[in-house]
Amino acid sequence: MTDRTHSLLRRTGLRVKILVATIVVVAGFTGVFLYQTLSFHSESALNLVAESSQSLLENTYSAIKYPMSIGDSETVEKQLKDIKDHMEGVEVYISDFGNRLTYASEEDRIHTDVTHYLWRGESQKALADALGTGLSPKQSFTEIKDEEAFLVTIKPLLNEGPCHHCHGGSKKVLGAMVVKHPVKEVYASLAAARNRLIISSAVEIIGIILVINFLFNRLVTRRIKSLAEKTGLVSAGDITVEVHDDSQDSIGKLSQNFDQMIRNIRDRIEYANSLKLGISDPFFLVDTDMTVTYMNDAAGRLGGVRPKEILGKKTCEEIFDSDVCHTVCPVKKAMETGEATVGSKVSITNAERKEIPIYTSAAALKDSAGKILGGFEIMRDISKEVEAESVLRNSYLKEEEAKKNMQERVKKLSDILSRVAEGDLTVRSEASGENDAMDQLVHRTNETVDGMQELITQTKKAALIVVGGVRNISEGNQELSQRTQQQAAAVEETSATVEQLVSSINQNASNTQRADSLSKEAVAVAVEGGDTVEKTTRAMNDMSEGSRKIVEMMDLINEITFQTNLLSINAAVEAARAGEHGRGFNVVANEIRNLAKRSSEASKDIQSLVRDIMERVDTGKEWVGELENGFKKIVQTIKQVSDALSEVSSGTQESSRGIEQIGQGVDEM
Repeated sequence: MTDRTHSLLRRTGLRVKILVATIVVVAGFTGVFLYQTLSFHSESALNLVAESSQSLLENTYSAIKYPMSIGDSETVEKQLKDIKDHMEGVEVYISDFGNRLTYASEEDRIHTDVTHYLWRGESQKALADALGTGLSPKQSFTEIKDEEAFLVTIKPLLNEGPCHHCHGGSKKVLGAMVVKHPVKEVYASLAAARNRLIISSAVEIIGIILVINFLFNRLVTRRIKSLAEKTGLVSAGDITVEVHDDSQDSIGKLSQNFDQMIRNIRDRIEYANSLKLGISDPFFLVDTDMTVTYMNDAAGRLGGVRPKEILGKKTCEEIFDSDVCHTVCPVKKAMETGEATVGSKVSITNAERKEIPIYTSAAALKDSAGKILGGFEIMRDISKEVEAESVLRNSYLKEEEAKKNMQERVKKLSDILSRVAEGDLTVRSEASGENDAMDQLVHRTNETVDGMQELITQTKKAALIVVGGVRNISEGNQELSQRTQQQAAAVEETSATVEQLVSSINQNASNTQRADSLSKEAVAVAVEGGDTVEKTTRAMNDMSEGSRKIVEMMDLINEITFQTNLLSINAAVEAARAGEHGRGFNVVANEIRNLAKRSSEASKDIQSLVRDIMERVDTGKEWVGELENGFKKIVQTIKQVSDALSEVSSGTQESSRGIEQIGQGVDEM
């Protein structure tokens, strides 16, 4: 029953509901008013009848009191007969203490029980109480039987002094006097008055309802119906409607607020469209069938299509052909779960069949009831980031490999020079075949060691010859006194030996000069190697400066991401002000903010990677610095060798001049 009532109320128009409510309220108030009025009139009429009965009872009692006290029954009966003759329908009964009638206006009822003429138990009980207590009832009693209505009034007859001569003084109450006053005409008049009042009230109710209905139709129904038509247009998507109502009542204010709400919705939609057009990243909307309903130019360029030609005709899978379209499509997952997917890294294939890496975020679009209407997806082309990351990774690997190779080659050359410094001139360094500065340095170092080895060998041979010559001179001097006859031959032999010694010394001096020249060339090569290391240092400094510029660019990207985040927050605030109409755009703003956050995290990761590369470049700079210091030490060592060879050459030349002088002396001898 309750469901039927609710269903009926839902199908019933507002005007009918108000009319029914008005009828119910007016009828209710009128019914209460009629009830109270009729009750008041009935009570008043019955009170008048009761007062009349009481007055009749008192007057009758006053008239029969004396005759009864002297036993004048004839006067009492005459008085009751006059009442019957002149007061139609009024019945008066006088009973003794045992309810037996001694006098009655109806003579045929004398000597009968008075309770036979009292139909209600309430009246009979009141009579018994009056006989028992001697007190009159406080009210009269209404009795109705066979369409006859009477008002019963009871008065006990007390045993007063004048009555003692007949009844004695033992009894307090001698009997009771009962008056039955007919009230049928009173009820008839009340019924007539009630009918007239009901008819007049019904006419008034109908008039009031008609007036209220007319006024309500003019002041409320028409205006609400017009407003309902405008709201129907708005619910159908038409937000160009306008409502004009200058009244200052509630409906007027409602219409004005509705008109203002429509203007605000138009402003919010225009603002949302402007913001949507201002999104530079690829962005598209789909319905529940994954058909594209909106796509900006950036998404069209990314997919290689024209947005106007594919809207409502193609699905996102047909346009982008992503590797996750059949597995974990972000927008499909968002519509299935109702939760946004942020920062998914996928690959798409455009119309030219070119694979493009992207970051994508998606969310579902819902109405105010939470029903899924579709979804949207924001993409960001990360081809340049992936390429830059690959370049940085390859550069890092190459630098690491070059640094490691340089360290190994420097270590090998250092080991060779250490063994040379220890006197092992048999060792040689092997070139890598790259024909770079290090290979040239290796060649020059090997040539230097070869020259030093040859110089030392020749010097050793020359020294042995000098030692042999000196020994021969010593032996000749000792035998000079003993072998004078052999003096000429010995002098000639000595002269020849001296000449040979001079020749050897001259050759030794020439070799020493050659070794000195080779050592100077080694110094030049070492200096050139040091310059190459210095150039490597400058190149690594340039690389470090480039890395710092990349960090600055990442800072700029972070700033742009921060500004984008602020823009998305402002958009979310505006969407929140738009209420339910801005809920979908609020989701878009949240996704833009999440994408900005993801971009910030990615740029921070790139910054961390670049800073790590910078630290490794700084480490490489330290290694190259150590290599430069090693080259400086090598140059210094070679210079010391060159200086030593210069001194050996100078000594050899002086020895040569001394030997020449000896030769001259021998010739003179």
